[in-house]
Amino acid sequence: MRLRSRDQVFHRRLYFLCLLSAAQASGLVILAALVLVEPMLVVEVKGYLLSIPLPGGGLFLTLVFLIALVLLLLTVSNITSLINEANRIYELEKLALMGKFSPWVAHQIRNPLTSIKGYAQLLKQSSRSGKLEADSVEMAADVILKESRSIESLVKRLMLLRNTERTHRSVVDLDEVVQDLVEAYKGICRIRGIRLETVGVFKHVWADGEMIREAFRNICSNAVQSMPHGGRLTIRGIEEMGTVHLRFSDTGCGIPTSDLPRVFEPDFTTKSDGTGLGLPIARQIILAHGGDISISSVNRGSNRGTTVTVKLPALSREAGNSSEG
Repeated sequence: MRLRSRDQVFHRRLYFLCLLSAAQASGLVILAALVLVEPMLVVEVKGYLLSIPLPGGGLFLTLVFLIALVLLLLTVSNITSLINEANRIYELEKLALMGKFSPWVAHQIRNPLTSIKGYAQLLKQSSRSGKLEADSVEMAADVILKESRSIESLVKRLMLLRNTERTHRSVVDLDEVVQDLVEAYKGICRIRGIRLETVGVFKHVWADGEMIREAFRNICSNAVQSMPHGGRLTIRGIEEMGTVHLRFSDTGCGIPTSDLPRVFEPDFTTKSDGTGLGLPIARQIILAHGGDISISSVNRGSNRGTTVTVKLPALSREAGNSSEG
């Protein structure tokens, strides 16, 4: 999604509001220091420095206080404007995304609906002609069920993309989540000749367990699909400075450099049967948990492969104790 012209205007406003708020906050600090200093006149008399208190000190302090109060009110007003502006940008981006996304969604739903409609008409014609055979009915039913599940899956994933902010959080053991991933993908990895391994330590996080699992499944699915003729998928976990890092590294075909900026766009996919929702959903989930996700890839030479790095806030002891209580 690119809203360059509109986004640039809004982000400039946010930038200047931030600068103005910072300047006003600095002014508050300077004025607070002045309030603590009594106005004095320093003069030199015969080599000695004399400090003479200036009259009207109370008036001076009152003036400083009033200026500080005005700056404080302006700072609060600017902070409120920042929040409102950020919310406005967020809502506009959602509307723009929906507008761009609608034709794609219609296309994704129309294809299975066409199959469902075709087989439904075939069943109706066969019923009227009295040539309804059991094998034909079963085949038609299988296709209708398959395409219905396809639509259901698409709707479910779209709802997940929309509702990542509605999380039900608890203490999540990432080691357990990763082991579940290994069990889930062990079969397909064995069939494709992919070596699946885990390295490092996987800590606890405060998260929605089902959403985190969905994000990791999407990442692993992309990795497995990039290695149709075998390879290696490594899930590495480390903790640095209160942040849990998970790196999903594969030795697949890699992603062209020109495609990397678009991998998190909802309608972008390089696979003929892909929906383009896997990484965007993963990104929305990770961001909703206060984390970050990035991707690097090489698609040339002998060191081909892709690494997706997920960063999540580690669970503090205080949070863990409060959740147990």
